[in-house]
Amino acid sequence: MTAWRRVPGKPAYEYSTSAGEVRRWSVRGEDAEPVTMLEWVPIVTRYIVVKDSKGKIIEARYTLTIADHEDTIDADDLGSAESWKRWPGAVGVHDKPMREVLAIIVQDQAQRRAQTVAAPYWSGDNLVMPGPDLLERGYGEKFSVAEEVAELLRIAERNPKLALIMGFSYGAPYVEPLDRQPFWVHSSGVSSKGKTTGLLAAASLHGRPGKRGINRPWNASGNGVTLFLGKLAIMPAFLDELHMAGFTPPQLKRTVHTTCDGSDRFTSSRKRKLSESPAWYGVLFSTGNYSVTGVCPHAEIAVRVVEIPTPITLTPEDAKRAKKLAIENYGWWTPVPREAMRLALAHAEDLIGIPEDGGTAGRVVENLALGVAGAYFLGGKELADAALSAARELLAVQVEELREEGVKPSERLLEEIRQAVVSRPNKFPTAGRYSDWVRDHHANHGLAIEGFADGDRVQILTRSMARIATDAGLDNYRIALRELRDGGLLKVGSEKGERLRKKIGLAGQKFDVYEVVLSSESEKTTGNTGNTGNHEGISAGHSGAETVPGLWPVPGPTGNREPEPGNHTAASAEATPQVADAPSPVPGSRFPVPGSRSGKLDVPAPCAAGDGLSSWHRDGIPLHANCDPPAVVPVQEEIPPADPPRSTRAQRAEPRADRGEQLARFARAIEQSGRFPGAAERDVSAALTVFSASLDGLAWGPSAGTTGQWLFEKLEAQYGNVPVLGTPPNQPDLGEGLVTRFDFVDQAADVGAAEWVASWDVNGQFLGPLGGLELGTGEPEHVDGGMFLARYDRKALKLPGYARLTEDLDVWPGCTVPGGQWVPNPVAEYLLMRYGAVEFAERWVWPEHRRWLALWGSRVTAARTALMARDDLPSRMALVALKQMYAKFLGGWLNSGPSKNNYNRTNTLRPDWMHATHAQARMNAFRALGKTDPQPFCVSTDTAYFLLPAGADVTALDVGLQVSGQVGKWKRAELAHAGETGTIKRNNRTRESTIAAEVSKGRASGVVALVHDLHARREERAGVR
Repeated sequence: MTAWRRVPGKPAYEYSTSAGEVRRWSVRGEDAEPVTMLEWVPIVTRYIVVKDSKGKIIEARYTLTIADHEDTIDADDLGSAESWKRWPGAVGVHDKPMREVLAIIVQDQAQRRAQTVAAPYWSGDNLVMPGPDLLERGYGEKFSVAEEVAELLRIAERNPKLALIMGFSYGAPYVEPLDRQPFWVHSSGVSSKGKTTGLLAAASLHGRPGKRGINRPWNASGNGVTLFLGKLAIMPAFLDELHMAGFTPPQLKRTVHTTCDGSDRFTSSRKRKLSESPAWYGVLFSTGNYSVTGVCPHAEIAVRVVEIPTPITLTPEDAKRAKKLAIENYGWWTPVPREAMRLALAHAEDLIGIPEDGGTAGRVVENLALGVAGAYFLGGKELADAALSAARELLAVQVEELREEGVKPSERLLEEIRQAVVSRPNKFPTAGRYSDWVRDHHANHGLAIEGFADGDRVQILTRSMARIATDAGLDNYRIALRELRDGGLLKVGSEKGERLRKKIGLAGQKFDVYEVVLSSESEKTTGNTGNTGNHEGISAGHSGAETVPGLWPVPGPTGNREPEPGNHTAASAEATPQVADAPSPVPGSRFPVPGSRSGKLDVPAPCAAGDGLSSWHRDGIPLHANCDPPAVVPVQEEIPPADPPRSTRAQRAEPRADRGEQLARFARAIEQSGRFPGAAERDVSAALTVFSASLDGLAWGPSAGTTGQWLFEKLEAQYGNVPVLGTPPNQPDLGEGLVTRFDFVDQAADVGAAEWVASWDVNGQFLGPLGGLELGTGEPEHVDGGMFLARYDRKALKLPGYARLTEDLDVWPGCTVPGGQWVPNPVAEYLLMRYGAVEFAERWVWPEHRRWLALWGSRVTAARTALMARDDLPSRMALVALKQMYAKFLGGWLNSGPSKNNYNRTNTLRPDWMHATHAQARMNAFRALGKTDPQPFCVSTDTAYFLLPAGADVTALDVGLQVSGQVGKWKRAELAHAGETGTIKRNNRTRESTIAAEVSKGRASGVVALVHDLHARREERAGVR
């Protein structure tokens, strides 16, 4: 029975998502009939919100499905007719009252769904990531090989600045939860010195690097940058070539301040309503040929920008290799508990040498400490020592630069006044000389002066102070004047010091001046030999750039190491670390841990971060932290209250297997493929590592189908918001009448008139439809059939289930489904759209449904794409194994009942899922084949065969199919001469035949075997094989 829901606030209207209709009651009464207003209903599949720093919703978006088209619309656009036009089936929206009804329908559905936060955020020790489509380009994408990541970290150990940059990248997501100030990491200097390499290496931790991935050019306005950062929330940003932004020094200074103070902006609407843009708290990685701290040599910039001058890498070989490794291995960042990072930051600050009085240098040290602590969790003690070396060197340089420029506004203004007097002496005459000039020329004009200088005292005209302050980089020089007054270097015009300016009389004139003393009494006594005095807030800390052994006495990835003797004066904590006797494996580890070699980790530290960092003492106070790395939660979207998410404790354990057992099973799978005869054990082992890394550490099971099941269970364990899949339901009683195969041969095809037979395959045919395929949940229901019309009843066939035909219908000429047979609903829908009206005798339907395999398919597709981009032997072998896994899981495991060997005893024993997946994939293929010219004469599984005339250009064949490497698209497969005789091998028997003979007998399998054989012979003749 169709459920209707009244539209809140519009009692005359009601809607039904199952019926796909909006109707209106005009007259009430027993005989009243509703009037259908719309023959479609927007179905809300996701309620997306953006929140400010206080958790208040400041933006709302809705993902809607209308007539099989899915898109996302802003809440503010629900009332716009133009916004609804993006859905092809959304007709009848030009009437404003109707749009108001639609807006209420959308909001009514949304308020009954869980909110999906559109940006990453921390929940306890878990970093919660939104869906992949809500992340910015490249973020969250993953593919890495443990050995190659370990090599990248070893390169970073040899290049301290690279180690520090990667450490900053690891620590960036902790800026917000640890309440630290955002800052920039800017690599500056000439080209080809490692700036881009460092940016790529840093970006590779969080997703796919490069210009088509995370990395963006600095081609943006200041406001554009803040809006972009607001979408990242807490994730780091990576912007290349700062000069592209075209900032003037004031604009650059403003951009640094804005981005490092949360990036949120307050705006007012025409109705004077205040709104706040999303905030950002992280680290902005930047590169450029010029120096930010050089263009803006101010203390407030120095505490917000860590400037790393080139070279970043010390040798061209390291730069080239690190760049290649970073591009090919990405998304391998793994968190540690926030308390562990907080302790490591405090320890890193001690090692760098934070000054007791804090000040500017203290804030610089706080920023540098994030890179050192991040390097420790990333690669252990060796990488942390390299980063520490670079941090001390940068601190020493920055302290000296600040001393030269002056830290306080008063120091900078005073130095600029000195420079002005020295460089423009004619603009600062003595009072006596000016009086003589006026007396001699009998005029008080004609001499352009800026003030009067007399020894250490300078009287600056008030109108000239603005220019001098601007040269000093001061927007407001009154702050500097007050500091000079408080230090006794500004002679004020009143006893209480309220007036900073003075009035003087000279040569019969009155002047407003600021009277400044250029040197203090202490400078006169000791001699002014430069800025060698003790400036407040400045401490060089450790100026040495060398790596001192044992400077990181904190247990962790490299085990418990006692401090070694060395020239080490940092106020480091007294450490009495405790190391667990038998550290347990880290949950969700993405890398196998092969151990250490020569005291160095061969794998990234995150996979072993929990092995020893249990506690250490600081200032004699034991601080404890639970240091099991929490799993990153990639999807935030929750299940509505009717089907609540499970708690973390309710998740099943991730499937695991012994490495030796895995290798033996994996080797059998590779051998059975027949693609790599005589493969070396070393290559097979490397391929297993690559396969496992491509799927976040998935183990290879007893069979390819079992491995697919393990991936399903792994994702079920990893994502707490995925509802528990219950026990398999009772399958509908379809008898022997289910049609699932749709191979055919057109026996009327004129093979003799053709010269060539060409075939096209579907890429990952069964993977293609998984993203949008609804699969049944719970028990199915038996419903009556009837006449279905394409215009009105198509949505009913979108539900998972089966339908029984009443008459013979052609899926394709030569491919007929007999009347009385059952077909999965994707086939029933295809037939309905093909004929316009179809009568069904009866139907089975799952009212409850979900895209159960969408996440599984997404992960497998991502792994397939990553492996196809690599041409090394282990990756090619891993790709073959991956294809076996998804083909077996989707092609047999779901239907492998007790009557089969190695049958499926799990909750994924769902023949209905397999039937729906296969049927949807096949019907998608038929829809594409319906647009080709010529039409195929044979279709078998995922391959279509075409007859091509004599003279056809076989080097550039195009029959109208969309050729692409994406799943669900097509690729050109085989080419054979139509008239040749070939060999068909089957059941240890061979026979000679021709394509024309197999077509005349209607044998699709014979056509497939012959084309394959003739294609192989043609390649052999051409020397391809």
